[in-house]
Amino acid sequence: MDSAFFYQLTLHQGAGSGQTEATWVSTLPLLQGNANQVAVLYKSGGTQTQGMYVWTGTQWRFVLPYTEVSYAVIIGATIDIFYNVTVPYTGLPTNTVLWRNGIQGSGTTVEPGASSVWAAVTPPAHGILTVNGMMPDANGNVQITTQGTGTVQSVGLSLPISIFAVTGSPVTSMGTLTATLQSQNANAFFAGPMSGAPGIPAFRTIQSSDLPLATTTTPGVVTVGDGLTVNAGVLAADVWSFNGRLGAITLELTDVTNVGGAPLANPVFTGIPQAPTAAPGTNSEQIATTSFVETAISGIVGVTSFDGRTGIVTLQLSDIVGAGGAPSMSPAFTGVPTAPTATAGTNSTQIATTAFVETAISTISSGVTSFDGRTGIVTLQLMDVTGVGGAPIASPAFTGIPTAPTPTAGDNSTQIATTAFVDDNFVATSMLGAPNGVATLDGTGTIPMSQLPSSVTGGLNYQGTWNAMTNTPMLQSGVGTKGFYYVVSVAGNTLLDGINVWNVGDWAVYSGTAWDRLAGSSGDVLSVNGMTGVVTITAAEVGALTATNNLSDLTNTAAALANIGAAPRVNAALLGTPTAPTATVGTNTTQIATTAFVAAAISSVSGVTSFDGRTGVVTLMASDVTSVGGALLASPAFTGIPTGPTATAGTNTTQLATTAFVAAAVANITGAGVTSFDGRTGIVTLELGDITGAGGAPINNPAFTGIPTAPTATVGTNTQQIATTAFVEAALSTMVSGVTSFDGRTGAVTLELSDITGAGGAPLASPMFTGTPEAPTATAGTNTQQIATTAFVETAVAGYAPTASPTFTGRVQADAYSYTVEPLGSVTGTVTLNLGIASEFTLTITGATTIAFTNTLAASRSEVVYIRFTNAGSAAITWPTGTLFAGGMAPMFTTAGTDLVGVKYDTTTSTYMVFVIGLALAT
Repeated sequence: MDSAFFYQLTLHQGAGSGQTEATWVSTLPLLQGNANQVAVLYKSGGTQTQGMYVWTGTQWRFVLPYTEVSYAVIIGATIDIFYNVTVPYTGLPTNTVLWRNGIQGSGTTVEPGASSVWAAVTPPAHGILTVNGMMPDANGNVQITTQGTGTVQSVGLSLPISIFAVTGSPVTSMGTLTATLQSQNANAFFAGPMSGAPGIPAFRTIQSSDLPLATTTTPGVVTVGDGLTVNAGVLAADVWSFNGRLGAITLELTDVTNVGGAPLANPVFTGIPQAPTAAPGTNSEQIATTSFVETAISGIVGVTSFDGRTGIVTLQLSDIVGAGGAPSMSPAFTGVPTAPTATAGTNSTQIATTAFVETAISTISSGVTSFDGRTGIVTLQLMDVTGVGGAPIASPAFTGIPTAPTPTAGDNSTQIATTAFVDDNFVATSMLGAPNGVATLDGTGTIPMSQLPSSVTGGLNYQGTWNAMTNTPMLQSGVGTKGFYYVVSVAGNTLLDGINVWNVGDWAVYSGTAWDRLAGSSGDVLSVNGMTGVVTITAAEVGALTATNNLSDLTNTAAALANIGAAPRVNAALLGTPTAPTATVGTNTTQIATTAFVAAAISSVSGVTSFDGRTGVVTLMASDVTSVGGALLASPAFTGIPTGPTATAGTNTTQLATTAFVAAAVANITGAGVTSFDGRTGIVTLELGDITGAGGAPINNPAFTGIPTAPTATVGTNTQQIATTAFVEAALSTMVSGVTSFDGRTGAVTLELSDITGAGGAPLASPMFTGTPEAPTATAGTNTQQIATTAFVETAVAGYAPTASPTFTGRVQADAYSYTVEPLGSVTGTVTLNLGIASEFTLTITGATTIAFTNTLAASRSEVVYIRFTNAGSAAITWPTGTLFAGGMAPMFTTAGTDLVGVKYDTTTSTYMVFVIGLALAT
């Protein structure tokens, strides 16, 4: 159905306010739709039903049967469509017929509901189409003028019986003429002749010639509907859709790459890409084929291969080092590398030659002329230190009396421990367990019992006699020293810890908590030679030998000693509590040490209870030394101001070198000696800055200037040796047909893009092909970045119809065409309408107007152009000569109102056809 048959349709969304004129489409698109679109399906197909559909934004909804659409068009009814209604709408005329989801209902209220679409069909105020060929006005009135004399006896209505059934005709006095539509065959539509000259329209089936040719240039889609077939020839020549897209299509890069095509910019070719071979000598942006390159190479006398490689060769680092050259980064020079000698005083990144260094040295008034007999760039070495009596920081072997700062008492760090520190914090081994020394610890971490006094171990300690009668000396219950005991000299009844019977000879012993009684014996010695207490026996008192007598005079020495209770001098086994003179504190001889001497010796020192948290037999460990700030012999880390013996000048051993030794050695250097090195004094190590600061070059990434040179390698050398120009020239001279120049360049040549494009080649990025470029044809269905050849494209589009003159069969669907309006404003006189520039013209008639047409209809638009007149009936309208009108009569327009006509160009007769679409249109 041509879109010209649509009549006065208003689309309502939401509550019914803001009426928007629908966008017309002539068929029902199955793939897509836009909001505020309606479509009329005039032939059933598949599951679709004939009639009017509305696109609700998510789907097409059936809203009105096709018979009602046709009826509304014929009688000039207004069709209002509602969808997505949220509140009731009651603004419809009372004679409106409501249809809900394609089913006729009752009433005139549109109810809300997202599941319903409504069509409100409102007939015009009149039911008259024409009277005697005259169109009624907006009110349905037809003005009949009499011609001659006579009286109207009746008025009848005659309409084509194939279309209408007329009742109430004729009217002789008062009555109503009624015309109703006749029933028609399914899938029939009202149209003119299928071909030939214009004829009376009738209901018939649609033919292929009824369908408009797809001559539009607007990108779009033509789709075969359900139940239709299209000739293979048509499919092969026409386009239905483009890469699955409909509507206005713009070719995109992905369209090309998805079918194996390559982008113009940065294509990635695969397979065997081909291009036209340029003429020899061509130097442009043309792509160079292998044929072009081979021809160009064959004409070159110079390069046949480069480092054994042929074809497009790029210089690589291996080429340089393979020819004895050095890389710019981290070269390993050999032989006697040379470089330009910088001007004296230069301080930059320039390489410093030996000449530069010697000159710089010679200009130093008080600098270094040699160091330890070495000249040039001198780095202090360990032998320089040890050679002057110095010691390495790692494992020094000190001699003499090395000294170091004495750490603070209790220091526990890596600082060196001096003897003073040790004397203050440690005890000599000769004092361990010695009288007036320090007690040792046994394997269990405790002091041996042998080194503890009896008062500590609980042994008995005789305190003298006790008078139990008078309690002299006075003893108290629960008070005393463990092990102390008294011998009762006078019996008595003094109460001590519950004991009140004390006999002569009893012992009063304090256990540590109480006094105990040890019964004495009548045989106990109470006195010796009338002496009590601590009795000392002299030789005279017992008649023993004097000091001048020899014990050997006795016939039985052992027996004699035993008889007198004496012990031999050798291996004496003393009993009881032997005593001896107490030596002076600090005595260190073979004199017997009494407990008094030991106690005094212990009391004179702080004593050792543990050593670095360890008890028992403790061995000094490296950690003991370093933890208190001492230094190890191996790899000490000195702090402060370590000192050592100053070696004799000229000493060259492992002896440590003191600052005095170094100063004397420096003072003896021929000349002024070294006072500083690059502004630094002390132990100076050569740094990269020293080299670069004096114009030298680093071994890593040197930046040579001037004319750097190097030893020339033997021809054929293929190592990391630097290749000099002499080596290169010699190597080139031995080539059978070596490289003399490349694109006018000599030396080490790297292929550049200009070399390729200059020879007619194409860059990988953004090539511009000419001629007939070729590439491998991808398998059908390939969707990658592979180049698409014409064979690939032809195979891909073999199932599509051409855009030019396609031959369709069955039901064909197409996208909506571009609809444009050309407003002309108020006009009078001659108005020329260029039918090729707009879909619709709007103009207001202000006086007699002559219409003229130019151009046929625009190929990008439908075959009907619309003219919307305002007040066209107010003045005479003259149409172009030969214009054809429906019914053979020019339209009779509304004096004050809007009328719509359509213009169609008949290519067969080369004439314009004008037909009325609607008169007195409501706004």
